[in-house]
Amino acid sequence: MSFIYTQDLGHELAQRLAKEFKRDGWVTTDAVLWETLNFFSRFSPAIRVSVAETLESLYTEPNIDIVTSGKNWLIAATEFYRKRPDKNWSGVDCF
Repeated sequence: MSFIYTQDLGHELAQRLAKEFKRDGWVTTDAVLWETLNFFSRFSPAIRVSVAETLESLYTEPNIDIVTSGKNWLIAATEFYRKRPDKNWSGVDCF
């Protein structure tokens, strides 16, 4: 979130680190991208669209590898979610 959200206290650091490590490439997961969308869901429609477009552009970046969770991860996360009904976790939190 810090990389995208300019109001985040860690934004400047995230931007600086991104420039430093850009040459090495990045690895993230689809669950992290979903959590990013989840975070920005309370923002204005314009910001939500901008964030979605930014995340969509990551799929075509040659130096970014997005690891997909797959069916087994989804099954495990759903079971984890189901077994903890006392928690206020989102589904993404269970990944």
